[in-house]
Amino acid sequence: MSIALLHSALVFVQIGTSGYQVITRIALTSGMNLFVFAVYRGAIGLCFLIPIAFFAERLYLPMILYKTEHMSYSFMIKFN
Repeated sequence: MSIALLHSALVFVQIGTSGYQVITRIALTSGMNLFVFAVYRGAIGLCFLIPIAFFAERLYLPMILYKTEHMSYSFMIKFN
């Protein structure tokens, strides 16, 4: 990886963290409940992470499902 790419990723993460801190401060000082904010934060994070995980892991999904299916069959045979 080039140094410029690493530095731009560092700047992007820092801008995202700063933006999150500003949004959190505004939301909590305007009277939003802390528990409601935590639920919204988790829901929004889930909406961002599900598509990323789907596209990043779609090639490995059949292999993971095959291994899980094989493990469940061996578990049923062992204890039945």
